[in-house]
Amino acid sequence: MLINGFSFKDKTAGDRNSGRRLVFIDSAVEEKETLIAGVADDFEVIVLDPAQDGIEQISDVLTRYAEIAAVHIVCHGSPGLLQLGSTRLTADNLDTYAPEFATWKIGKLETWDEPFFLKFLFPSHSPAIFLYGCEVAAGEIGQAFVRKLSRLAGVPVAASAHRIGSAAKGGYWKLEYATGKVKASLAFKKEVMAAYQGVFGGAVKCVPLSRAHFCGVGAGRVLGARLVQSFLGVQISL
Repeated sequence: MLINGFSFKDKTAGDRNSGRRLVFIDSAVEEKETLIAGVADDFEVIVLDPAQDGIEQISDVLTRYAEIAAVHIVCHGSPGLLQLGSTRLTADNLDTYAPEFATWKIGKLETWDEPFFLKFLFPSHSPAIFLYGCEVAAGEIGQAFVRKLSRLAGVPVAASAHRIGSAAKGGYWKLEYATGKVKASLAFKKEVMAAYQGVFGGAVKCVPLSRAHFCGVGAGRVLGARLVQSFLGVQISL
């Protein structure tokens, strides 16, 4: 079902007003149709428009729900970077989106129907944001990015320092780095994860250079790094 440019896996109107676990899938990931069809039954799927700001799209969707249990984000990534729609999200522009993150009311106890102490003592899952981009939490850059996002959104964030996806391409399905205690299942059925042939990498990578970042891809990244290295007389690890 299509709602205001967002593609939803069909659910009833009542379901959308209850506490939901949402999975946002960026249109640029490989085999997105397989992922959409393979989402676990208790998830709602939203496909992001590649031509629009991904953070704004997510915020627009989240405002439509009275209660959100958790948010899973599937997109291409690299250390400290997520490619969401037309948005390249890094530690350098996270603060720009602070007003958006402040509206992400994920797992707010006061909105839950059951007594809050029961939800707190016997949680079936933890309110959190789950990032499926490859290597997003890798190294100092990646972990700093995840921690900052967690602070701005006000919930724990789970991510990986490794590739996510097909084992044949060096990936697996674990989000081993988290900023807090996180208890939740992944968004996809086990058989779908086992059969998936892609990985969520391929985003522009950033390399620290003093207080700034040098970004590039493939051969362009190497050439650009060499030019910067030659001009400034510094060493850059690729």
